[in-house]
Amino acid sequence: MVLGPDGTVYGTASAAGAPPPFSGTLFRAPPPYSAQTAEIIYYFPAGFMPIGPLLADGGAVYGVIGKGGATEGAVYKIIP
Repeated sequence: MVLGPDGTVYGTASAAGAPPPFSGTLFRAPPPYSAQTAEIIYYFPAGFMPIGPLLADGGAVYGVIGKGGATEGAVYKIIP
């Protein structure tokens, strides 16, 4: 998970919370942090599983997928 400049926490979950045919989610939780304030902002397509840490910079969230893309992995950028 990563803390954005506005205090919002961003995180990923592999498979958890993703309905088929998706393989993971990107979520955000603004303060006050709780399951009730969290919302899913992106579903990763099947085969594109999020892994590793996130980076928040310039209003965007960057991360890595372990499978998918042209070389069995890729860096992604999402502007929430």
